[in-house]
Amino acid sequence: MVSGEIVAACEEERYTREKHSREFPVNAIQSCLRSAGVEIKEVNEIALGYDPVYHVREAYLRGALEDREKLSSLIANRDRIAERFMSEELIRAKTGFAGSINFYRHHECHLASAYYPSGFDEALVVSYDGIGEIESGLIATGRGDGFEVVQQGPRFPHSLGLIYSAVTHFLGWKHHCDEGIVMGLATFGNPYEKVPQGDKTYIDAFREVIQVVDDFDYRIDQTFITYHLERDTWINAKFVEYFGAPRVDNGPIEQRHKDIAAALQFRLEEVVLDQLDRAKQIYEKDKLCLAGGVALNCSMNGKIEQSGLFEEIFVQPASGDAGVALGACLLSQKAHAISFSSKDLQCAYLGSSTSDEEIEKAFKQRNLSPVKSEDVFNWTAQRLAAGKIVGWFQGKAEFGPRALGNRSILTRPFPAEMKDYLNSRVKFREAFRPFAPAVLAECQSDYFAINQLSPHMLIASQAKPLAQEKAPAIVHVDNSCRVQSVSKNTNPRFHNLISAFHALTDCPVVLNTSFNVKGQPIVNSPAEAIDCFLSTNIDCLVVGDYVIEKEEVMSETADVVSGGKVSAWSHFGALAQTYGEDYQPVKHKKYPANAYRLKIFNEILSELRPSLVLDIGCGTGEPMVDFLNAGHAVLGIDKSPEMITKSQANLAAANFEPSLVSFADMEMPEGLPEEPFDCFVALGAVYYAEKFGVTMRGLVDRLPPGGHFIFSLRNELFSLFSLNNYTKRFFEDRLVPYEEIGENLKFRVDLFFSERLNQLEQKRSFETVDTMGVHSIMHNPLTVETEVLVPAGLELISLSFYHYHPLPPVFEHTDPEVFRKFAAASEVPDDWRGHFMASSFVVHARKPNPS
Repeated sequence: MVSGEIVAACEEERYTREKHSREFPVNAIQSCLRSAGVEIKEVNEIALGYDPVYHVREAYLRGALEDREKLSSLIANRDRIAERFMSEELIRAKTGFAGSINFYRHHECHLASAYYPSGFDEALVVSYDGIGEIESGLIATGRGDGFEVVQQGPRFPHSLGLIYSAVTHFLGWKHHCDEGIVMGLATFGNPYEKVPQGDKTYIDAFREVIQVVDDFDYRIDQTFITYHLERDTWINAKFVEYFGAPRVDNGPIEQRHKDIAAALQFRLEEVVLDQLDRAKQIYEKDKLCLAGGVALNCSMNGKIEQSGLFEEIFVQPASGDAGVALGACLLSQKAHAISFSSKDLQCAYLGSSTSDEEIEKAFKQRNLSPVKSEDVFNWTAQRLAAGKIVGWFQGKAEFGPRALGNRSILTRPFPAEMKDYLNSRVKFREAFRPFAPAVLAECQSDYFAINQLSPHMLIASQAKPLAQEKAPAIVHVDNSCRVQSVSKNTNPRFHNLISAFHALTDCPVVLNTSFNVKGQPIVNSPAEAIDCFLSTNIDCLVVGDYVIEKEEVMSETADVVSGGKVSAWSHFGALAQTYGEDYQPVKHKKYPANAYRLKIFNEILSELRPSLVLDIGCGTGEPMVDFLNAGHAVLGIDKSPEMITKSQANLAAANFEPSLVSFADMEMPEGLPEEPFDCFVALGAVYYAEKFGVTMRGLVDRLPPGGHFIFSLRNELFSLFSLNNYTKRFFEDRLVPYEEIGENLKFRVDLFFSERLNQLEQKRSFETVDTMGVHSIMHNPLTVETEVLVPAGLELISLSFYHYHPLPPVFEHTDPEVFRKFAAASEVPDDWRGHFMASSFVVHARKPNPS
């Protein structure tokens, strides 16, 4: 905050690209300082939304005085306590800040983050989350320039947030991450169905799990949970006895899973609404402010809004723990201000921004040429009206987990199937999850049954008939919608876009989802937006006023290279849906050469055990999945959008993060990921480089001394099939298994050799045209060390041969069973005959350490 105004709020996950990052927020701090235009030495005070002294006193010391078990816990957690207690020293060490540092209680920061930006003169102010220092919630009343805590709320382990996380984990998703998935699943369940054992209904069982004590207190029955006893465990045998076995990650979703989610959601709403009803009676406040992680539950918020208890509710857009940073800043500002009161503060668009120069640079690094549109709103609206999917990157990033029209993926909200296409083809997430409508504020009441504006997409409402008719893709199975009302004064560019779409389609609603894929944080830079666009089925990208369409990208980059041949990545991109079959020996129609190649790479990596591998030209991701399953740390890159889309889907199906794969061009090493790789692998990429030698040198420059490079090459010697009488006799006498193939096939092989002998030209360099004119280069395994490795700055460790041809290649197609039989028997990577019989080989090389 500067002079009482919030100028910047950034989350570290947007910079580290790790969701819910727990790293010290060095990058976010620097981004905030840049936005404010100040240096750290100019800051008056740093405020932290957590009081470590209060935490140690309440969570450990107070109980240890009376309870031997809690005394044991204090001793067992002494390192963690010391870390908490040293928070100030850590902040100073990480930031170099020498000024005042103050600590504020976690839930009071939640309350401040909701009350002060609300603009309400008076309000009931409530926080619900997992845990602060010790409490899991507070209730306060706000008036004028302050608020007063009137109910302290339950303490750990009694927590609505933690029990919701526990059930999220039980249902096979990530706790403290995927609670929104459970909320979406709840609409498909019935809380009044019977549990697997006994006569109880699911909601009866959850009333045992979450027990109301009095007007403002509840208890979690500790016989159902274990999270209070040891970290990273959640439920115990009694919970399983009631509800059945936990769902495994990525396992089938049964009806009982839906019923569990429904009962959990129902009980949450029941407890919260009862508390708010009682608070309204006692404290007589007509408006409500909500914060804390539980306040991100838009279904619950919708029930509160629909209840009529309050004239208006304000939900902090960064209700989770990111919001306590804002609350701490507000409390600190209030402590220094002569007069400080609640006002309608803009607290949604506070993140990083970018310049035209940065946008142009990001496109240029990827060899893309966007157009700067003179009317970006009409251009985009026309594409949306035509059914295109648009990546929309504008202005400052949103603060909080919701994309509110600055980092969004947008489509038209019709037909209903549009949501299924987005889920499966762009977001790579569960099919049952809904999408949100962004509606012009002036049209909201015609489409949705909600009695106030909802600018932060945190209040669910029922769709009216007009929404069901004109925007069916945003209507969930229970007819609910997580509405975002878009006003001219809150987001004028987004309002202009929807207005242009309205003029074209007579529909003032667009479907809005966050600009990311499952498992990734929302994009934070133009480069990340471009990469997401290239690696998914997003049709159009709009960054500021710069626009580009996927069709243009394909025509720009699927160019023709040397000799009139097609660039490999664009050719193979068209085969992305079936390319993975090459790694499946049973399904593959041809000889499964890629499977043999992958085995060689796996064996080398297993012996080498590098710390971080980059898979260059990762294709559809089958090798990456193999490497990851073997315990290797791997990231992948590819230049083909289709390949990236398929590989991300394959990673997600194998329970790995799709974000492990990103767009990059091996021929532009400066655009490779910045991570400290000590090993590169390229199963089938480098020989497709237009400038092979330049590409190899550029890649090796990115390796550290001692780093390893494992790559495959095409075998030039294999093309001697057969150049002269000597090689003809050599193959007949030493390589082809004549005595085993039968007279008929022997005759055809002889005929092949004889016909070919008189047709072949003598060549010193080779380019293959065996894949519909794809550009590639071949290499001689006898001279690879001097011609490839030394110029690139590598030293040879080993050569391994694969894709053996005991018969000429044509017989792989004419006599596949015979070919498979003899080829499989020949697949020995270190057999000398591989120099002539194998069409490809794997090179394992190392970048020498300086002498």
